[in-house]
Amino acid sequence: MKNTYDPYRQPFNQGFFPPQPPMTGMPQLPPFIPPFPEVPMPNSGGFMPPIATLPEEPFFENLLRFNKGKIITVYMNFHTSQWGSKIFKGKLEAVGKDYFIVLDLNGSLRQVLLYENLDYVTFEENLITGIKM
Repeated sequence: MKNTYDPYRQPFNQGFFPPQPPMTGMPQLPPFIPPFPEVPMPNSGGFMPPIATLPEEPFFENLLRFNKGKIITVYMNFHTSQWGSKIFKGKLEAVGKDYFIVLDLNGSLRQVLLYENLDYVTFEENLITGIKM
């Protein structure tokens, strides 16, 4: 029989994992492994750690937030209801994670509209996108 290395036939504590001393007292944690490994940069000959980004709000939610107070026309589709498709026009008053509020043009009715039914929105004024160019 040949003496060849086969990682799948090695006992658990041999090969990939060094033997661990018996536990006494407080358990030991494994060494810290950074969440982002270093990434080689093309044509630089060196390594650069990746830039960690913070969680961001969805782009469309931000787009509506930047344009609160503007007159919008909202096209909604209620697939499984009696309403089918509806159009709402009014002033964008508030924006949430899964909804936005439109005040009708008479100023008498506030409508809470869900993103899940949204087809698209048109604005009668210039948009503020929040993107710096």
